[in-house]
Amino acid sequence: MCETRWIERHESITRFKELYLSIYHGEGVTQMSFKNIFSDYEKAMLEGDIKSIILSKTAGRQTCRDNTPADSPEQYYKRTIFLPLLDHFILQLEDRFSKHHRVMSTLQSLIPKYMTQNTTYLNKLKECALFYKPLIPNFDTFDTEIKIWQTQWQNVSDDDLPKCSLTTLSQINSDFYPNIKCLLTILATLPICKLPRKLDFIL
Repeated sequence: MCETRWIERHESITRFKELYLSIYHGEGVTQMSFKNIFSDYEKAMLEGDIKSIILSKTAGRQTCRDNTPADSPEQYYKRTIFLPLLDHFILQLEDRFSKHHRVMSTLQSLIPKYMTQNTTYLNKLKECALFYKPLIPNFDTFDTEIKIWQTQWQNVSDDDLPKCSLTTLSQINSDFYPNIKCLLTILATLPICKLPRKLDFIL
């Protein structure tokens, strides 16, 4: 990864896509995972002054703390701490990545290193350009521009192809590719992490 957080975010999205299913399916093994965690915690407690973990009292109506029904302390802490933590973690991943994943993965295909020639890719790029239509200079010339852009990089060796949006922007001719330049600028400035709006372009 590059040193600044504004560079190579397409690699972050790609890595997230590769790891997301593993993280998601990992929730299916929570039973064994939590058993191990709880067992380690009990051992640590026995080494101290605490002799056992007791089940918190529950009431018919409780407003100040968790009132989750459980048959054992292990089940109680699993339901009140462990599972909510995993759910929160997954929701945060989805919130930070999934909504923009399609747009980001499409925009990154404008980078010559990740460019493909198939028609599905071209259709997705057109959808993406349509999404940003109010921002791009001339939507009507976008198809032609993309074809010329592909042709320009066909005979360039892999080692010389730009690998990130900023490198690509530094090599683009804005007179020939105004729409592509606009989309690459959007890609280069989309933050990978969530920040307050005031801080978004300061860091």
